[in-house]
Amino acid sequence: MLWDLSGGAAAPTVLTGHSNPVPAVAFSPDGHTLATGGNDFTIRLWDTSLDRVAARICDSAYPRISRAQWAQHFTAVDFNPPCPPAT
Repeated sequence: MLWDLSGGAAAPTVLTGHSNPVPAVAFSPDGHTLATGGNDFTIRLWDTSLDRVAARICDSAYPRISRAQWAQHFTAVDFNPPCPPAT
């Protein structure tokens, strides 16, 4: 679990991926990457910047949701897609 100590999130973020306990964690010097070492003999790198994670997801999201699809699936919510239009 990862806690935001700046007062932003009330609940911890649960990082999933390791299949056994994780006895080793360390942040990069700039604080933007978290490295975890698990008893499953894996090391994982986690990006801690929400903006960078969102941008990476939006870069791979294709096709983007159309206004018509939004209206079909989110009838009670004004059109406000989470990713900008593809360029």
